Amino acid sequence: MHRRQWAAYKFAIFLMLLGVVLAGSALWLYLITPSANQYVAPALTSVSVSSNVKVDVVSYRIFRPQQHKGERIYIDLEAARPSASGSAVVQISLPHGKTFLACRACGTTNSRTAKFVHGEAKYHWIVYGTRLAWVINLDTAEAVLPQLTYTGPGNPLLSVSYRGIHNANAYDWNTLATTLIQKDLVAWTVPTVNGYAQAEVATGVNHRVDHILVSNGFLTAALVGVGAGALLASIQEARQVFSNRNRPDGAGPGTQPPNAGPSPSNT
Repeated sequence: MHRRQWAAYKFAIFLMLLGVVLAGSALWLYLITPSANQYVAPALTSVSVSSNVKVDVVSYRIFRPQQHKGERIYIDLEAARPSASGSAVVQISLPHGKTFLACRACGTTNSRTAKFVHGEAKYHWIVYGTRLAWVINLDTAEAVLPQLTYTGPGNPLLSVSYRGIHNANAYDWNTLATTLIQKDLVAWTVPTVNGYAQAEVATGVNHRVDHILVSNGFLTAALVGVGAGALLASIQEARQVFSNRNRPDGAGPGTQPPNAGPSPSNT
């Protein structure tokens, strides 16, 4: 193999390796980049309140521990008068597949009755598993506020707060007005109409992570394009090398083979 052919052969190998490395890098970048569609949105939870005391605020709070040993639901009814006496029944309808866990302060039934003490009636449940009210996927978070049906005196506000949302303050919760955003907590206040508040979906977008994911998408496409080009160039270069190897030395377009005799001359 002549020096020129050997150099072309090495160049073809280099292009092939470059294409493989770029294609592998694109695949790795694609696999480590999460998709915003890799989660299932939470299902609807509905709350029904029946009170013989005028209620100003229905507070619905969910706490998700870091260990994920069930999610805590707290419902507090704030009476219009601190001295009010009476009771209220609260019933929760969980999404399909969710069940209550037993604990000392709460039961496994979805309906409970509590008396007003110092203007408040308190309820507590533990729900098995997670993803009861929100899901999160780096660049997108989605929270579902419950549906409320209130029967009794007054037209209360629905106050909702979810604690345990990782980096909650890094998201732009612009689809539904919030009343409080902290590192791991987001809160909303929803008015009721004739004691009814429909379920709401609040979406948060982490613009910084979203920008990174979009940039990774463009970079992946660029790596695929360059890698494919390098592989095609290596194939073409290899074909040229092997084509030249099959030619006699010095052969080329318009040349004679080295052993050919002198061309006939006119006499």
